[in-house]
Amino acid sequence: LKDLISLNCNSQSSVIKSSFPNKLGIDYMEKIHVQDGLVFLKTNYNLLKPIFLEAQQNERKFVITISLKGNTTYINNSDKKIIPFKEGFTTISLFENTHGFRELKDKQINQVRLVLSESFLKRNFQKSLVEKYFFNKQNLQLLDFSLTSIQSQFLINDILNCKLVGE
Repeated sequence: LKDLISLNCNSQSSVIKSSFPNKLGIDYMEKIHVQDGLVFLKTNYNLLKPIFLEAQQNERKFVITISLKGNTTYINNSDKKIIPFKEGFTTISLFENTHGFRELKDKQINQVRLVLSESFLKRNFQKSLVEKYFFNKQNLQLLDFSLTSIQSQFLINDILNCKLVGE
């Protein structure tokens, strides 16, 4: 499937569902623009079989992914680097001008992401922090891959099950 993830992420809609062909399964994405350069994404995939999705990132993005259910990987075309997204783990990565494939391995995949743009980081964090991550000119970096802390699990659960409505 050609660059469906980027198409969905760049969509102006806050909820995207059923963008996959029926023979592959069901997909659902919620996208919340918290503020300029900071996006919260919730993705749920119920697949009939493992699939590969083409994915492309044109901007520098610092991405924190918490994998709640299922396992996926991102495979970069140019250098074959792999970024893992494993159930129960948090992956922190940096993407810039990457082109590759997301391999969706399991039938059920649930993930949440915080996507921070370079401009957001420069506006809100110390210069030394931004330079630390953007100084290395690799277009794909795995910054951390570790078990999701119990505190993060509770926080995500509270966010995903919150019943508050409004602005």
